[in-house]
Amino acid sequence: MLQGLEQAKMDAAVVLLPEGVPLPDGVASTRMGHKPTVVVAPKAFGPPDKPTSLAELAAHPWALNQDDCGMRSALSRAMSMAGLPFNVAVEAFDSALQLSLVARGLGVGLASPEVLARSPHAKSLQILDVPEFRSGLNVWLVHGALPSRLARPVALVRDTLIEKLAQDGASLPRAPSPRKKRRTS
Repeated sequence: MLQGLEQAKMDAAVVLLPEGVPLPDGVASTRMGHKPTVVVAPKAFGPPDKPTSLAELAAHPWALNQDDCGMRSALSRAMSMAGLPFNVAVEAFDSALQLSLVARGLGVGLASPEVLARSPHAKSLQILDVPEFRSGLNVWLVHGALPSRLARPVALVRDTLIEKLAQDGASLPRAPSPRKKRRTS
């Protein structure tokens, strides 16, 4: 989607990126919130009050989104930096399917707290405390130069999404913080 914006194939997009991942030059952006990510495992995984290390997690397969997912990228980077193997057993786009697989003991996974809370499998899952992996995704509204006819619709998308993020418990900036467009040479 970011490439589409850079190439002027689309006018605006909402993207989720791990912290520290830079946005491309040449786009205007507004950070609308931050969605935390939790590591989930089946209840049989072990005591939930004991911290779990990345090394312990490396011994288990994962049920995750495809490779271009921001949450998966952040986890992959953390495992790589720790010199640990990262075994993705199942790639499933649907979070309900991922949580179902984790609940059945086919691996561990990642989820946002609100997706986990709405899951019919929530009672079969536990959130693991992984001090070496505190992650989440920043929610950005990005766009190129907007024609005046799109300024109001894009503002409406921004305001509606900020409201929805607040309902879901995402941490929000005090006010949307626009980042000015940087010129590319």
